[in-house]
Amino acid sequence: VKEECLELIFVFGENGNCVNCSGKARDSLGYTQGEQVADFSISFPNIKLEETGFERVETDVYRKNETCFPADVKISRLGEKKFIVFAIDQTENRSMARELNSCKEELKSELKYKTEFVSNITHELRTPVNGIQGMAKNLLSTELNSYQLETVGIIENCCVNMSKIINDLLDFS
Repeated sequence: VKEECLELIFVFGENGNCVNCSGKARDSLGYTQGEQVADFSISFPNIKLEETGFERVETDVYRKNETCFPADVKISRLGEKKFIVFAIDQTENRSMARELNSCKEELKSELKYKTEFVSNITHELRTPVNGIQGMAKNLLSTELNSYQLETVGIIENCCVNMSKIINDLLDFS
């Protein structure tokens, strides 16, 4: 078995014991260079190599010290009485997937709080703007000199513009 390979490669006999393995597999399982890995065995439930000659599964691979790691495993028949197994340690991938899911959940939570914040702020802004606009309309129905009329007109115009900005904020968020 090539020692340069990055996958964990095992060759199993018909009894399920390891006949040979790559250096990467030996290191990952905690065996030293000269140590026999023959006692290492692996079992895969629901595998039907007789039908296809090839199977792909996700399983846990146990180390010499009885700890394990998740692996993506490809099993193929190698002759009549041997099987070759290629395993890729998925510990880092699964850890990154958990971290990604955690980040997604955190982002959803922050988005919810942002939406609530924008909704509350726009409500708090809209109430006084509507009040000022209503008062300006009431003033316009009274007798005003030209200066007062111009000032109240500016106030009403500002309220209309402020309402548009608030609506745009709501649409954006």
